Amino acid sequence: MATTGADDWKTPLGVYERAIRELIKTRQEMQAELESIKAMQASQIENLKEEIERYQIETQTLKAELGVTKERLNTVQKIADESLSSKEALNEVIRLTKDRVSNMEKSAEDVQREIDSLKSDPKQQINNLRIEHGVWEGTAKNTPGWSILDGDGRRVFRSYIRFEQGFSQPPQVVVGISYFDIIRKSNSRLKVKVAEIDKNGFYFHLQTYLNTQIWAAGVNWLAYGY
Repeated sequence: MATTGADDWKTPLGVYERAIRELIKTRQEMQAELESIKAMQASQIENLKEEIERYQIETQTLKAELGVTKERLNTVQKIADESLSSKEALNEVIRLTKDRVSNMEKSAEDVQREIDSLKSDPKQQINNLRIEHGVWEGTAKNTPGWSILDGDGRRVFRSYIRFEQGFSQPPQVVVGISYFDIIRKSNSRLKVKVAEIDKNGFYFHLQTYLNTQIWAAGVNWLAYGY
């Protein structure tokens, strides 16, 4: 297939080839973003596993200390039975030891609950992660407020995309240009970026350069979050 030269980018074929390259680049960026999400989730799960192991070690230590303390309590109890003269002092020691045992048992239960919670968190986060994506299309003829056809210099078209289902908090959003149609002799530069994000959708901007005149454009978008 013939390819355009350095001076052919303003021709229709050059514009279409450039739009195709932009689309491929956008898809590659989205794929890289998804891979980054997976890597981030794997890192979080690994950190949680380390945290669980630490809590398990602490639980084993507490259980060992609990066994030693109970043995001491039994010894003290025997001494108390054999020595009536020091009974009151020994009873105080017994009371304090029992309190310590009770506190250690409570700490062990708290640690176990924390371990159970940490074990369930990674799966819960993965199950709750949601992704939405789509393609927005606009034209000078059919889209209200189309401000990037006539005029010179930097012009901005602003539009809002609503999610099919709202997120619990503003998600991460990635956008890229799918295609655009321009007047043949105008500058073929068009930029898209996310402006504002809320739980239900986001605003994006299409921005021109110098004498860019855009008849129509498409924007690929992807949102991910909880």
